[in-house]
Amino acid sequence: MQNVRGSTENKKEEAGTMDKNNMKKNEAVSQLYGKVWKVMETEGTRVRKGQEVMVIEAMKLEIPVTAPKDGVLVKILAKPGDDIAAGQPLAIIA
Repeated sequence: MQNVRGSTENKKEEAGTMDKNNMKKNEAVSQLYGKVWKVMETEGTRVRKGQEVMVIEAMKLEIPVTAPKDGVLVKILAKPGDDIAAGQPLAIIA
């Protein structure tokens, strides 16, 4: 008998989410498809692990994108209004 509902893996892809194991340790990464709503910090700013770097809008919700580690925000890769994909790097922290 065929599984009509699909596997859990397919549901993750359909929802536009990303497995945290795929992201690099120095990149702040989008977990969902959406649009950059606000950039909270500027390049050169010292950030702490878990600190909000930017906010994306997805499914009419504001979703924070946080720094994956303590460091300096060396490059912002997206600006407000940019469409983004799940797993897309948005900022680099060194």
